Amino acid sequence: MKTSFSFFAVIVSVLCSTLPLSLTQRCNVKDQITLLRIKNSLGNPTVLASWTSNSDCCNWRYVECDLYNDRIKSLTVYSGSISATIPDTLGNLPYLETLILRKITNLTGQIPATITKLTRLKTLTISWTNLSGPIPSFLSQLKTLTTLDLSYNNFIGSIPPELATLPNLESLHLDRNELTGPIPDSFGNFTGKVPAIYLSHNLLSGTVPRSLAQVKRPFIFSILKNFKYKKTIQMQCLFISLEIQKKKMKDFVYIYIDRTMLDRKPLFR
Repeated sequence: MKTSFSFFAVIVSVLCSTLPLSLTQRCNVKDQITLLRIKNSLGNPTVLASWTSNSDCCNWRYVECDLYNDRIKSLTVYSGSISATIPDTLGNLPYLETLILRKITNLTGQIPATITKLTRLKTLTISWTNLSGPIPSFLSQLKTLTTLDLSYNNFIGSIPPELATLPNLESLHLDRNELTGPIPDSFGNFTGKVPAIYLSHNLLSGTVPRSLAQVKRPFIFSILKNFKYKKTIQMQCLFISLEIQKKKMKDFVYIYIDRTMLDRKPLFR
């Protein structure tokens, strides 16, 4: 009996090994085609060497498939030697929840509008790259976002006030860019709760929006070292603390302010 079972197992194994890849792979064929197009648009970098047409894309490096529907839900590419722009075809991964492009120093250009097709996206991190241009307001269309990290890039221009319409946002990192202009008034009136906001190391100007003093929940707000005039603002944390005490808030609001070019008076506009 034991010999018969072993023989049967060998036969099954041989049969499975001879089946076409399309009958044995987990990865959705449409997702696989999209990923191969992305690889081609990025110049077929060596960091994506595992991305081949004759292998299951759920086993590829940097890729994660959903356990239930086998669609691509996560794409995280780190520290690759890639000289390209972000491909428009990224928008053709409809089940993507996490997109991370980090420490790809030769990644240039701007964020493509097709990214708004990723209606399930929860985490968008594009950091430590050479992306430039303005931060696009169309990112406010990604209503499922909980994390938006665009830090350590070369973005310029003003902060889109539309970002405050993201209802599920928990953290917003726009630090270490070259952003200019004021902090949007809308940042004290997020559609959801006010997220942790990091705006340090930019070229911001103006005053802290008064709307932030009206927030009734704890949040983190960092505007450290906006360097254009290199002036140090003193007593602002004290003023904010007084505003909080007047409102008899039980929770502490973390606000970090140091060496900014924001106007000294008034603190809130």
